[in-house]
Amino acid sequence: MTAECIVTFKDIDAGKIREAGERFEVTPERFHAINSTKYGTLVKEVDEPVDEKPKRTRRAKVQE
Repeated sequence: MTAECIVTFKDIDAGKIREAGERFEVTPERFHAINSTKYGTLVKEVDEPVDEKPKRTRRAKVQE
């Protein structure tokens, strides 16, 4: 499942800081574990899968 960070938090299991708005793949068990801490709801479920490769855009050629 895909989760999106609501607030920035330290993901102990992944060993990294998860920034607000970041999307990442997580198991349902891990999703529940993240949201069952004393800090409250940290992530929400989203329908779109994580896009591993950033979309490439072409730049317009500048004519001299």
